[in-house]
Amino acid sequence: MPKTFDRRGFLKSSGAAFGVLSMGSSLDAMVSSQPFLSYRNLKNLGPLRRPDPLGLRLPAGFSGRLLAKSGAQVPLYDGQLSAYRWHRAPDGGACFAGEDGSWIYTSNSEVDRVGGAGALRFAQDGTLVDAYPILQNTNANCAGGPTPWGSWLSCEETSYGRVFECDIYGIKQARLCQGLGYFKHEA
Repeated sequence: MPKTFDRRGFLKSSGAAFGVLSMGSSLDAMVSSQPFLSYRNLKNLGPLRRPDPLGLRLPAGFSGRLLAKSGAQVPLYDGQLSAYRWHRAPDGGACFAGEDGSWIYTSNSEVDRVGGAGALRFAQDGTLVDAYPILQNTNANCAGGPTPWGSWLSCEETSYGRVFECDIYGIKQARLCQGLGYFKHEA
């Protein structure tokens, strides 16, 4: 603590501390969108193994699989190909719990003038059942984040970048969030 602590500094520090304390158990949910994986458990995963055939270094008991390739239709569990071609330059992403026990992965596309965001929807057992766009024809979508109410914010990393709130199910059209400003958004 500094030798001098003025009123403004005290109020600023107290306000920040109160904000964190008032979150209580919701802090876990903010760190991990998957309720079964708490950030406190990550330290217990063990050492990483040598790279697997996909080049992934995972702890014992974990496995990886290739789900989508940029520019290619996404292969689904039943052998069919989705109509959606997975976007180029995948960037910021998040996982969400679906309404029916499924889960959805969202990902930005950090490509100029034809960016956006896409989603992969998985059944409860982890089978990939759908792939679709949730935002199209935006510019260099890099940063983003999940909202507490279950939507995805996709942000453009350009000098006049915008923020869009996206429906993770791809049903509703993405909404421009003008109040979040027009500047280079980066995580």
